[in-house]
Amino acid sequence: MTHVETERSARLRWPLHEELREPVDEAGVRRMWTVIDSRRRSVSVGRTNPRVGRYVAGWALAAAAVALLLIAVWRAPGSEQSGPLLTADGQTFVQLVAGPTSTARQRFADGSEIEAGPGTRVERLASTADEFSVLLRRGEMHVSVVPGGRRRWVVEAKLARVEVVGTRFTVSRQQGSVTVSIQEGVVLVRSALLAQGVRRLAAGEAMQVSEPNARAPSEEAAAVASAAPGQDPPSSAASAVGGTTRSHPTSAAELLKAADLARVSGDTTQAARLLERIVKQYPSDPRAAGAAFTLGVLRLQQGQPGRAVQALRQALSLGAPSSLQQDCYLRLVEAHLNGRQRTQAEAVAQEYRDRFPAGRHRRAIQAMLSEPDAR
Repeated sequence: MTHVETERSARLRWPLHEELREPVDEAGVRRMWTVIDSRRRSVSVGRTNPRVGRYVAGWALAAAAVALLLIAVWRAPGSEQSGPLLTADGQTFVQLVAGPTSTARQRFADGSEIEAGPGTRVERLASTADEFSVLLRRGEMHVSVVPGGRRRWVVEAKLARVEVVGTRFTVSRQQGSVTVSIQEGVVLVRSALLAQGVRRLAAGEAMQVSEPNARAPSEEAAAVASAAPGQDPPSSAASAVGGTTRSHPTSAAELLKAADLARVSGDTTQAARLLERIVKQYPSDPRAAGAAFTLGVLRLQQGQPGRAVQALRQALSLGAPSSLQQDCYLRLVEAHLNGRQRTQAEAVAQEYRDRFPAGRHRRAIQAMLSEPDAR
């Protein structure tokens, strides 16, 4: 279904009285009745003169066709009048709150959607013809923005700001950190804690921004864990400490920056070694789970599915946030299939369905299991 069809189908769910309600002033009503009276006189003439009647009838049909065309153009999604983004039922979005053990979902008139995880609270900040902005006050939200739209979506999450036009992504806010993972498209993540203040993320990438460590603020300027199979490498986080890293990094933050720099330079072997050190030496650090996930993706790229499985399982055991957990399961299925372990891949898929009955990777996992090479 195209974007236009999606938006039109969404509009059909609006209350008809809202769609048909148009402001008409008194002068406009008088003009309408003047036209109607003139048409009545034309029709009466046509009754006495057949030739005139046929002419009038043809003119009336042509006028009606033009009117219908104008209405269709006026109602087309691309010519939508300026105003806030409404929900699928024509209401103004205010907030989305999920219960402690349940999820909540909000669909919008343009076909976009927000899904809130348990305990999540999302509040509207601004809604105009050009921008839809929300605040993720707590929890995790999965966003699906219909491509081709003219509105820019913005998600504010204290430590980071996510900007996007048409994609699928997840933002998770925890105590002292924000995690962003991308399923489709490209987003910009802005934060004062990033080396350059902004980071571009593409499909398959994930990153974490953490608050500075009070004991060593200069070392904690940027806390990022990313994975980008087949995508552009991320910018170096090393510049956050003057453009260089120590030759012998001694903290989880420094190791992560050095690993990021190694990935930028194309040295995935060195990057993997540094990520392994984070997981082994700093398992209680909030960055360890993201580092293990990144390590698993690197192992997949290096053609080492067995070691990828080990790293991804470590990411789960180290307490990866829900958004990253789902990505771990997707990569685990891929790793087992790459290692010709179909039984294990199916077991992981079932584990994913049990933990995330409405998980966003269900179709992707099923597609991988259905591929001829996976049988």
